[in-house]
Amino acid sequence: MLTSVIIPAHNEEKYIRATLESYARQSNGTFETIVVANGCSPADNTAQIAEDLGAKVIELEEGNVSLARNVGAEIAEGENLIFNDADTVVAPNYVETIATALDHGKCDYGNVKFHPENCHPITLLYCFSASVSGYWKKTTGGNSFVRREAFNEVNGYDINLIVGEDTDLGRRIRATGKTHNFLWSTYVITSMRKFKEQGYLKEFFVNLYFPHLKRSIQRKMNLVSKK
Repeated sequence: MLTSVIIPAHNEEKYIRATLESYARQSNGTFETIVVANGCSPADNTAQIAEDLGAKVIELEEGNVSLARNVGAEIAEGENLIFNDADTVVAPNYVETIATALDHGKCDYGNVKFHPENCHPITLLYCFSASVSGYWKKTTGGNSFVRREAFNEVNGYDINLIVGEDTDLGRRIRATGKTHNFLWSTYVITSMRKFKEQGYLKEFFVNLYFPHLKRSIQRKMNLVSKK
């Protein structure tokens, strides 16, 4: 089956090249790459860089990561969907390992382990925590994979969520009884730029705990606004 890689990107000209180049080094070439540039500033070159590197490019005026992922999934031709953050490079066997797991019926959705970008103690702790969380909670993050059928069954990402939308998708898929698989034999390396900018300790707690609280508050606000 064809695998579609969907990368939402908001002003990511500094990082998108490294991400796409990591896909150019894949051991399995049977996949398409879709970059959804959403809400990018006029001066940003994300879309042009992605196009130059051979990706299919969609440009959206609105900066909404959930909408960007959903739009990418709509135009994707593959039955296997991989969602990848624009600042995250992947292992050379990434697509092949995921496609094998999905094609052979080993799972319906899942994620992989995080490798550290640097040796800062908080980086190591974050990668360990994110990997353990994905394994034990059977959920997903910004870098995950899913069968199209399972994705469509829950209507994709919730476009009303601006944080925690990735783990929310995983929870809703899990609730349908679909099979999760955590793939230890491949990995991603995500940028620690926000940790460097905002402070490692602060960003660690914001990434692992705050999204769950903010998502809960946001859902309640959305329910109130509909009444």
